[in-house]
Amino acid sequence: MQEVDFANSQYYSDYKIQFDNVKSDAEANSMQVAEVQLLGTTAASQGPILSVTSSVSGGTGTITITSDQAGNVYGATALNGMWTLVGPITAGGSVMIDITPARPAAFYGVVAP
Repeated sequence: MQEVDFANSQYYSDYKIQFDNVKSDAEANSMQVAEVQLLGTTAASQGPILSVTSSVSGGTGTITITSDQAGNVYGATALNGMWTLVGPITAGGSVMIDITPARPAAFYGVVAP
């Protein structure tokens, strides 16, 4: 068994492992890999973990977005539309958004630095 460590500050969902050489390139005609494990901790750059709750009464209400990371809350009326700043959010903090029948449907997200 051989352990190989490498620094990685960027999170990826997939990794490619490439073996360019074996112990004896001139004599080898094959190679066998029994088990590969990628171990470690995930980077904070995965993005914030969000919690969303809503409260509606009489056709109006609020949406509360809570984030585990500080950042900015953005909103848009279409996923591929123009996203505008709703406001900043602190780590563990919340942003409340008023909802009314006159307000169009919207998408919200948090961008953490």
